[in-house]
Amino acid sequence: MLHVCTQLSMQHSTLFCCMAEGLMFCRLVPLSQDIPYIAISSFIFLRFFIPAILSPKLFSLREHHPDQRTERTLKLVAKVSSCRLRV
Repeated sequence: MLHVCTQLSMQHSTLFCCMAEGLMFCRLVPLSQDIPYIAISSFIFLRFFIPAILSPKLFSLREHHPDQRTERTLKLVAKVSSCRLRV
């Protein structure tokens, strides 16, 4: 993970900074101090981890595409994960 983070392009770094600045107003509301962290971590998970779960070969996690049953299971895992993040 650290290796991937150091290879992020300048666009991603700029995007994360803009997101963090845009979410700073949430710190003014006492009940929502965790919202900036939740938003950024949800973005990273939905942008990077869900696609890796759905197609592990494209991210060099497997040498071959998964069989149909495994692919269906991965789709269900990705769907449940993304639904849990959006709640």
